[in-house]
Amino acid sequence: MLDVRLTLIVHFRRTRRDPRAWHTTVAPGLGLLGLADCLVLAVANFPLLIGGSTTLATALGAVSLEAFAVGVRLALWRLPRNLGAAVAQPVP
Repeated sequence: MLDVRLTLIVHFRRTRRDPRAWHTTVAPGLGLLGLADCLVLAVANFPLLIGGSTTLATALGAVSLEAFAVGVRLALWRLPRNLGAAVAQPVP
């Protein structure tokens, strides 16, 4: 969700369709900070959240990070080699 907030800010900055700073930068930025704060609190209190030991929390955190890494590797592997040509081709 942090990525979505960040890409929203980048999109609004690049397109400049809406000149209002509150709608394009400030509100999404505050949302990004709020989500980042929630993430920090969840990671800091992860053993308490799962109701287990620190070892279990570390293992579950490692498994979730590895699942994310595998997803990124699969996405990069499935990308076309010539991405520019693939994007330029119209969809039938």
